[in-house]
Amino acid sequence: MIDYLKGVLAELTPTMAVVEVNGVGYAVNITLVTYAELTGAASCKLYVYEAIREDAHLLYGFSTQSERSLFLQLLSVSGVGANTARMIMSSLSAAELREVIVTENQSARMCLHFFHGKLHGHHRNAQKQQKNGIQQH
Repeated sequence: MIDYLKGVLAELTPTMAVVEVNGVGYAVNITLVTYAELTGAASCKLYVYEAIREDAHLLYGFSTQSERSLFLQLLSVSGVGANTARMIMSSLSAAELREVIVTENQSARMCLHFFHGKLHGHHRNAQKQQKNGIQQH
């Protein structure tokens, strides 16, 4: 298991950072919060969550351990996967998200619920369209 990557920031986009460590470039999915922290940096240290799936090995990186910890807590919620958790964390800072949870901020929770539902609804529609397209052939 990879705990963190520390090295040269070779590439940076709002959704991904490539960290070069001893000549190997690691593509790491990041949140917008982490992107803001890394903008303008020549080197970085990212705390990593490694998702090993049948079809891919993915890395998710965070600028702080507390951000990674919150990401892991979101993953424990039924129906929330790594990409959904990353999108939620791109919408709110770790402190703001904790405040929503602790204070039971209903309007913010409803926004997150709506956002989560929209993501899953879009994914289900895409799956149906793909399935229907395959059946028509």
